[in-house]
Amino acid sequence: VAGQASLTAAACAGRDNVWAVGFQSGDDGGVDPLVLHFDGSAWAAVEPPATAARTSLQAVVALPGGEAWVAGFASAAPGDTGYTVPLAVSTGGHD
Repeated sequence: VAGQASLTAAACAGRDNVWAVGFQSGDDGGVDPLVLHFDGSAWAAVEPPATAARTSLQAVVALPGGEAWVAGFASAAPGDTGYTVPLAVSTGGHD
């Protein structure tokens, strides 16, 4: 994880299936989603599910088999702080 980051939620479906989500500073000064996965031995950054630009993840539910659902808010456009939409997406599994 490069730059500033904040974790907002974590969930565990087993000792080798732990997820944490939040947001990190983006290259353009906005925020980008942050998804981390612990496989029982090490934490790794995971490519976030496809979402709108300016996404802040606020919740995560870990499921058996390595999948997780993440939820948060996305802004419609860069610099747009007055209009956000809720979102919930699956990580699609991570082994």
